[in-house]
Amino acid sequence: MSKNTATTRPYHWVMTLQAGDGRRVTTSGLFEVPAWMGRNEAYERLCEQEKSCYGLEDATVLFFSLEPNLLGGGR
Repeated sequence: MSKNTATTRPYHWVMTLQAGDGRRVTTSGLFEVPAWMGRNEAYERLCEQEKSCYGLEDATVLFFSLEPNLLGGGR
């Protein structure tokens, strides 16, 4: 993802996917979210990215979390 700038903020995400054949994968990472991006668009981008990465295009999302990465109100 892109470097952190004044127009983006780092978010930590966790996602669990399950394919139709029962295979499961849980992944996580940091996502630099542009100021204009909403939660749904971030979710859609991450779903597409992870399904493609693991060859699970038909997978169902079992769990998804997207939270600010910075703790304690830091900027």
